[in-house]
Amino acid sequence: MVQKPLKISSKAVELGMYICKLDRPWQQTPFVIEGFFVRDLNEIKQLGVHCNYVFIDTQKGVSPSSTDEVKITSGIYRGKLNPIKPNSNAYQLTIPIKKEMVVAQTIYHDLLNELTLVVEQVSDRNLSSLTDFTNAAYAMVDSIVRNPDAFLWLVRVRKMDEDPCYYLLRSASWAILFGRHLGLPKSDLRALAISLLLRDIGALHLPKLMREKGLLKEGTMGVDPEVGKMILDNTIVLLRPFSDVPPKAIKTIKMQYERLNGSGFPCGLKGDEIFLLSKISGIAQFYDEVSYTKGNKCAIAISKAVSKLYAVRGSLFQDDLVVEFIKAIGLYPTGTLVEISTGEIAVVVEQNYKLRLKPKVLLLIDEHGNERKKYEVLDLFEDNQRKQALIDTGKKSIREVEKIDILQDVEPYDYPIKVNKIRHHFIDKNRKKSFLSIFSS
Repeated sequence: MVQKPLKISSKAVELGMYICKLDRPWQQTPFVIEGFFVRDLNEIKQLGVHCNYVFIDTQKGVSPSSTDEVKITSGIYRGKLNPIKPNSNAYQLTIPIKKEMVVAQTIYHDLLNELTLVVEQVSDRNLSSLTDFTNAAYAMVDSIVRNPDAFLWLVRVRKMDEDPCYYLLRSASWAILFGRHLGLPKSDLRALAISLLLRDIGALHLPKLMREKGLLKEGTMGVDPEVGKMILDNTIVLLRPFSDVPPKAIKTIKMQYERLNGSGFPCGLKGDEIFLLSKISGIAQFYDEVSYTKGNKCAIAISKAVSKLYAVRGSLFQDDLVVEFIKAIGLYPTGTLVEISTGEIAVVVEQNYKLRLKPKVLLLIDEHGNERKKYEVLDLFEDNQRKQALIDTGKKSIREVEKIDILQDVEPYDYPIKVNKIRHHFIDKNRKKSFLSIFSS
């Protein structure tokens, strides 16, 4: 049965939606193609400028977010803010992913082990040293600086029985990736790593019932302010005696729940009263938590999480910081399950930082919805370049060449192949032969 287009306000448009009709003739707008997927924030802005409402095809694109959207506790912040000026030349890719993956796997497991040990020692009230933990955290920073794709692959494409501390690595990775994008000094990236990984360690010194009230379940939104203050106090008291913990990490933890419009805690700080690293930490945590609305087991489509974050820009988080965060992770971060124009389902395995909409993907499910017997890598950028060369040299016409695009990101649990199975197949079973060989092109 053909579903009728859904009419929505232009202010409710989200990334990944398919716009099939406008409230005015197409020629009166900048959109020359009649029917398109919303792929960047500028398109959302332009739709808001030129249209009051639009029609979307929910069979082709994403549907409007459900009514359980994050509630903004107060309005837009109107104060003056220091502008964010990213230094895009601060860090360059220095190691190919196939080489960094080997190192990143060891770092990933070492850090999980060290973090688990810290949790156990804090629970037993016998934490005596953080040296090995901080060294492992700094190794994670170094890996993400060299090549972000390797570590992001590991934290996003994972086994279901992963360590319960896994969510801390996930949010820390987003923050470090963001800081790298901004060109922050290595010392700030290290402070972000420590602060995100140990951000609520003080909760372990609270009674279980109070701890559950304060943090709910990891992967869900919301921290009870009263209990949250106690957790912050405990965390800072625990960490201050250790010289391995940078002062900036302590400061970041102290302000991690402050929000731009003053609706946060413990002090209700506003605007630039909030430490920059704390703003970054807050965005990384928010994004990760709305990404995992079903808890720690599976993620929603990235475009939906991005839309939720974008909706609170200027209120909970600084507008230009939100925009830069979205630029940093890209519309299709490494580990994202996507549908391509051939009808196949693939997972993004490596970014193309020159053309973010043309990453390298691993083909998983064919156009008929069946799992492929053999997984294959497709470099969308190289495929596009090769086909364009055929057109430019006159060997093929535009009609004869089918360029392949990503249509949309998809929900991992909607398909028979789970992303964590890919990690098991390539990383655990055939660590050197199968997985690394797919990047040999």
